Amino acid sequence: MQAPRESKSLTRSLCIVSIATMAMVIMISLKWAPFGGVLVGAQETFILADHQYESLRNHYSHQRGQPCLVALPAIVIQQHDSAYGPGLAPSRPAVCITEQDVELALEEAAAARGATMSTSGGNHHHHWSAQLQAHHPYTKSVQTSEQPSALEVISSAELVAQASRILAQKFSLSESEILYELPKIDAANSAALARVCPDFLEENAECLADDQPVLEGNLRFRPLSGFCNNVHEKSWGAARSGMVRFLAPDYQDSIWAPRVARDGSPLPSARVISFVLHQDTPDYDSRNSMLGVVWGQFINHDINLGVRVTDEAEQMRDLDCCKRVEDSSTSTASAGYQQQYRQACDCYPIEIPKSDPFYGYFGKKCMNFVRLSPALQPSCSMGPVQAMNKHSSYLDGSSIYGSNTGTLRRLRAYRGGLLRSQPVPTTVPVTITQATPAVSEEGYQGDDGGGSAVIYDSTAGAASAVALAVAASETNQANTHQGYLVLDNDQLLPSPHYSINLSTTTSEPLFKDLLPANDYAPDLGCERRNRPQGLYCFDAGDTRANEQIQLASLHTIMMREHNRLANGLAAINPHWSDERLFQEARKIVGAELQHITYSEFFPLVLGKEALLEYGLQLAPPGQYSLSYDPKINAGVRVEFQAAAFRYGHSLVPGHIERYNKFHQQIESVRLSKLLKQPFDLYFPGVLDTYIMGLADQRSGRMDAAMTTEVANHLFEKPGHFFGLDLAAINIQRARDMGVSGYNSYREFCGLHRAKDFDDLTGTFSNKTLFRMAQVYKHVDDIDLFTGGISEYPRAGALIGPTFSCLIAKQAALLKRGDRFWYENPGQFSLEQLDEIRRHTSARLLCDNSDDLEDIQAKAMLMPDHHTNPRVRCHSLPSIDLSKWREPGGYQKEVYDVRQQQQNLYSATASVATSATAAASVSDTSLGGYASPNPSLPQISEVPLHDTGITAATTTERRPLFRGPLAIPSQGHLTLLVHALQQYQKNQPPYEQHHLHSALKSITHIVDHLVDVSNYRQVRSTH
Repeated sequence: MQAPRESKSLTRSLCIVSIATMAMVIMISLKWAPFGGVLVGAQETFILADHQYESLRNHYSHQRGQPCLVALPAIVIQQHDSAYGPGLAPSRPAVCITEQDVELALEEAAAARGATMSTSGGNHHHHWSAQLQAHHPYTKSVQTSEQPSALEVISSAELVAQASRILAQKFSLSESEILYELPKIDAANSAALARVCPDFLEENAECLADDQPVLEGNLRFRPLSGFCNNVHEKSWGAARSGMVRFLAPDYQDSIWAPRVARDGSPLPSARVISFVLHQDTPDYDSRNSMLGVVWGQFINHDINLGVRVTDEAEQMRDLDCCKRVEDSSTSTASAGYQQQYRQACDCYPIEIPKSDPFYGYFGKKCMNFVRLSPALQPSCSMGPVQAMNKHSSYLDGSSIYGSNTGTLRRLRAYRGGLLRSQPVPTTVPVTITQATPAVSEEGYQGDDGGGSAVIYDSTAGAASAVALAVAASETNQANTHQGYLVLDNDQLLPSPHYSINLSTTTSEPLFKDLLPANDYAPDLGCERRNRPQGLYCFDAGDTRANEQIQLASLHTIMMREHNRLANGLAAINPHWSDERLFQEARKIVGAELQHITYSEFFPLVLGKEALLEYGLQLAPPGQYSLSYDPKINAGVRVEFQAAAFRYGHSLVPGHIERYNKFHQQIESVRLSKLLKQPFDLYFPGVLDTYIMGLADQRSGRMDAAMTTEVANHLFEKPGHFFGLDLAAINIQRARDMGVSGYNSYREFCGLHRAKDFDDLTGTFSNKTLFRMAQVYKHVDDIDLFTGGISEYPRAGALIGPTFSCLIAKQAALLKRGDRFWYENPGQFSLEQLDEIRRHTSARLLCDNSDDLEDIQAKAMLMPDHHTNPRVRCHSLPSIDLSKWREPGGYQKEVYDVRQQQQNLYSATASVATSATAAASVSDTSLGGYASPNPSLPQISEVPLHDTGITAATTTERRPLFRGPLAIPSQGHLTLLVHALQQYQKNQPPYEQHHLHSALKSITHIVDHLVDVSNYRQVRSTH
């Protein structure tokens, strides 16, 4: 039953209120409101004290004959001439929202959503009939870290959001009533809401049975989903719960419609703002390395994962919000298509003007953009939408282990406490021109997305051997390597393809394992692009692990660190079970993640002043932290997720650099070519070159500019010459999530609120401020991402004051609101805690690389001879796991794998084709024999003493193996490099290009050989 709207009903209501209401009108005329409210503007909602609210609610409940879940007084506005009193006029009658109103709104919302689903052709949400009681999106009796699924929670959240919108329109609720009064309706007082509310979000929810790792009768390890981290507010920070806010949401309808300009008109297109303000020539930072950038991305993915329906529903995965827009005649008018699609749950496309200097060339008028899906609030309260966080909000390793037991089961090996992994492949596809009895090969990924290889062809007992060079091989659509053979007649001819199977007789693998293959969903999170059926993207706790190759490298490092710790714990506590080993290793990894973030990363980003201001200092050695406060909600704030922590996008360079162990750059690849393309890591030894790139490559400089690789080519698809615009996506995402304008957060952070653009002089560069005034109508319209990323940095910090404030506040909440924070009493013994405090990001890279020997001590900063010199890995402090030894444990003898690598060199290789059987490799390639190609210098002409290697006799059989590939000795490779350099000088430009690529790959092999052998010692000839 709807509350009466006619003026006659209003008069009757006012009469019933009688003396109390008349007194209220008189007080309003004096600009003083009862119940603690003040009439500020032309219209104001009364703010009631608790006892006054109850009195009013009881009165209206009696009037309507059923309890009021929410009761609101009539709203009056100031007016010069009024029959209702001096200067007053009615705006909205008194409101009493009952259980019946809520149930009818839910049924209306269910019916509307069902109609929308039938017209759109998709059925990605649960269908609700008019009889709400008989239909539920999930079985309430099943409540685990996986059930109900994220999609099922989204279904209920969209239903509640639409019902909130129906009630707000039906009762003409003001903005403040929607924000503060409507949320009083929840599952605790509404049976209709209780029927759609998952048990784990209700007030008296039990902890999830599958989410509590309990050993020996005590809860010793943090819950995987974050649920019950806070024993009083169990859903705070939990996976599948809603994000939290610093400020009230700024939605056009106060429920879910994206933010508009101050004057009510549409905000400027996010693409226009991106092009005008964020597309400039980016500069590089001379102080900070890329490790800080990628570490920030890693921890951001650890604490939040926004959910879109396209990520959860298979049939919605190809949703294109631009398809209908681009067919519309109004597609170029922002007000046109945005109004057309505002009612849709999932679409909020970005308008691209026809005059766009980049996308206009390709005829693009729209950029696809899918909105984040809503979540249910604690107790499933009504009101404004909050976005869902699919991960635990705590800094707990969610990106490594996942946030539900299903993901974790997929990632665990269930032996020795280990995570699943896969060895570096030992089969490398190459091409040669003829079957040979002996071949050795080094595969190497090149600039062009293909690879280069060097093949040595040898015939046992022959008087000569031919050096074959596969130059600049390219990966075709069938993913076979097409190479070229250097023939005697100086021609480069295509050749058929072979597969080289490599094996080693060493007892331990010489390369540590990679992340496991994602064979359950091969195309999730990356672009396979017609690669072989057996070549998969990587699997990890976060689906974005393959997003860019340096991030995949860091994920590999963290997986290796877990397994390294599990093996070490097993060595000293052999009586521990698989479960105990796994949970203890996970606990240490989580502590390392927290420690490195707060001891290295946040000091770099925020500066010492902000650390002191927001209480982010770590406890001193030998002491616990006593900062935990159960009243703090550690959930991720929307402003942090949608804007502030995206500052790192300004630091991303246009090219990713790879370095060898001697810190020499060996390759620079366009970033857009490595997005969702992690396949380089399958090549032996390549992971180390990306790890070295993290430490040796400079990051971009912090400013408003973003590289075109992410501003125009983000996730560019094969055959296209354009991609997405990350800056525009960031701006649109904040609007999508109801984030207020930049000016509001300046005020929130204690800065003065700008009245006009001139007030921001000195906050931004003059050029940036001028451009802002060109695209925004009012200073309040400035988007938070644009304003925050454009600020001058604080002294000693990487970012400006507004972003520094928001990030520091979030960091403090994550630290003080986490019951399992690593410094809290009960997590570790003081001895164990002090060991964790010794750990650094530099040692993390050293321990888990394949062959890294030295690195700067502060790995997130660039090396500097005076302030941050490179040091040997073994000199860096490491964790002493003996502090974890328990009674019954002992120190097992642990062998140094690197020492084994130097002692065990023997290996075999074979060439396998459909017509040729495998054959053993003989190390007689170029063994002092003359080259049959007169264009190549004779071996005797190369001064061997210059290379530090003594020539071998023809009968010597030196061990060929120098890694997981069967490759020749360093001396032979050096000779071949020299020979090809001489040969290249006489070649036409086309051949020179391919030979240059071959030389680069050979140099890479030489670097690797120099690393695994004592190359400075002169080898004996006998």
